[in-house]
Amino acid sequence: RRGGQSALRSRFYAKSADGLLPCSLRFVDRFLRWLAEHLTAALFPGASFERNIMALELYVIAIDVWLPARARFPDPQIAELKCSDDDKLHIEEALFQPKATHAVINCIVNSFDYVRKQAVEVLWRFPAPLPGVADRPSLLALLRWSESLVNSPRARESDAGSLIVKIVYQKYVKELGWYLSPFPVSDAMTSVDPPADPTLSPAIFFLQRLSEGIARRIDAAETNLESTFASSFAQGLLLTLRQVLPDIQREMPSLNATHRQHQLDQPVLQIWRDLLAQVCRQPCVQGVAGVASLPAAPSRVD
Repeated sequence: RRGGQSALRSRFYAKSADGLLPCSLRFVDRFLRWLAEHLTAALFPGASFERNIMALELYVIAIDVWLPARARFPDPQIAELKCSDDDKLHIEEALFQPKATHAVINCIVNSFDYVRKQAVEVLWRFPAPLPGVADRPSLLALLRWSESLVNSPRARESDAGSLIVKIVYQKYVKELGWYLSPFPVSDAMTSVDPPADPTLSPAIFFLQRLSEGIARRIDAAETNLESTFASSFAQGLLLTLRQVLPDIQREMPSLNATHRQHQLDQPVLQIWRDLLAQVCRQPCVQGVAGVASLPAAPSRVD
């Protein structure tokens, strides 16, 4: 398959340093737009497992072939082929459309783990900010939806919510350097100004806001455990923390032995202790475990 990818891409590239020939560029632009539209159309609600997997895997292959710099493991033969910045812009505009972003994000809520994994692989290759989620209102809508998924007692929905938070962290915090709160309590908290402490990185700020959101849930549970977890379970919050924390630790390995890292580790460990203490103190909450008490599934992102 690798040889076929290289041959496919090299057909449309000039041997000189000028990049794509004009006729080839027009053909590639039409072909990639056609391909992206058909793959996006295949990701409709209720699509079969085979259709979702085929569309997502083809999307990954298309991005890895035509934009090898975005691939997780670039093929050396494909990486040697170069194109101009203008050619690259045309390819990105063809592959990364707002409707494709929404279709792939909705696949994260799929019942099959492999479909969710492939959807994350596709979004990992998308540019930052995500097409169609480039302003504060659209990002706020995505965060609100992910929060409703994280709070769901259904495992597939809480898993999906934590994966969306992880994508938001990767694209907006890590790549763009935005100061974000994963679970904003108001519209103004979608994107906030840098904190007073200039040494506080966007990643640490994101982790602190996530820890504060979990701490608020724990405080509410101490007052009334049943009402707090009647609409949300603990596994979504813990899984979100588990998804984001390793990325932050890998991003800042030099901080492992510093006092600041110690200050971050202690609140996280305290959150785990407090939350586990609440669960162990009253392991069974009446009405939460029953199927009849499950809330309606959160709607899809538009």
